[in-house]
Amino acid sequence: MDAYVPVSKAQLQDRLPDVSVATINRVLKKLMGEGKVEKIGSYRDARYRRV
Repeated sequence: MDAYVPVSKAQLQDRLPDVSVATINRVLKKLMGEGKVEKIGSYRDARYRRV
């Protein structure tokens, strides 16, 4: 994940086809809790980027 370009969950799924959607969601939630990733937008328009 590029530090300056936000990515969507769909983009992560395309880049990581062997990783389940549940795992992507779990890791994103953990990283947001640790303050390492921020969520931009909400619901379907949400993007994630490194802090």
